[in-house]
Amino acid sequence: MPEVGDFFEVVSKSEFRKAVLAVQEKKSSLGTRLFTEGAINLVVKVDNDSTKEALAEAIEKLTKKSSEAGFNVLHISVGNINESDIEFAYNTGASIVGLHVKSEANALMLAQQRGVSVLLYDIIYKLLENLEKRVEKKQKIEMISTKVGEATVIRVFEIKT
Repeated sequence: MPEVGDFFEVVSKSEFRKAVLAVQEKKSSLGTRLFTEGAINLVVKVDNDSTKEALAEAIEKLTKKSSEAGFNVLHISVGNINESDIEFAYNTGASIVGLHVKSEANALMLAQQRGVSVLLYDIIYKLLENLEKRVEKKQKIEMISTKVGEATVIRVFEIKT
């Protein structure tokens, strides 16, 4: 669907086919990238299109910054959180993150029943900090063992009670 302010352009059939193929290739590459192993799945809801673009870029930067775990943004859209968002998040195992939006009462009840986490924020920096903390928790902890000393057991004593 066209957005407010979009421009229309008249093109030939061959140009249209090329554009359709390019979009299909982009979607297929997005589909392979969508479910990277160990990444956190997100459904993002925002209040307007400019916030949507800014938040999408910020989450993409966080994903590139993290070495192992990252984020899969399964869906990003404008508007309040509703029941269909909760159902989608439940079916995909995602968390819902909202910036400058509200959640419908029925949606919150459904989220509690389904066990879907809904996180609402008013400040983008708080949202990004929370997402960064979630990635840090998800990353694997590297165990390093160092030899401190050595001992030899010479004799074992029995203790009688």
